[in-house]
Amino acid sequence: MKQKVCLDESILINKWTRRPFSHRYHQLSEKRKRLPIWESKKHFISEFGRNQVVILVSPSESGKNTQIGQYILEEIKVDENVKTLTACTQPRKIAELSRQVAEEMDVVLGEEVGYRTWFEDCTSGTTILGYLSDCVL
Repeated sequence: MKQKVCLDESILINKWTRRPFSHRYHQLSEKRKRLPIWESKKHFISEFGRNQVVILVSPSESGKNTQIGQYILEEIKVDENVKTLTACTQPRKIAELSRQVAEEMDVVLGEEVGYRTWFEDCTSGTTILGYLSDCVL
């Protein structure tokens, strides 16, 4: 049986961990594309690049809490000399939300994706996407 070869390594290698993406990542990636927010991804990125402030209004369960931070990170060029942190504030369920995002990004919770509340800090020096309670921000 012939093995498929993909010439675009960015599809195969996670830019944050420099490891191959897992089978679970690919499953979740297909699920993410079915979220209502997916249809607005290009428009959001365009507006985000042109404006200092973007206000996004979207119904509950549309994917905005889990996806917007990831969309922003996808646009960041990885540079080992520059530390970037994207912070998302959430009023509740911060740990649960960050676990889901870490799984979708195929990274370790507390490393590349983390969360911080008044009582708990699950971040590290390698955290690039942090979910924070309003009081921590």
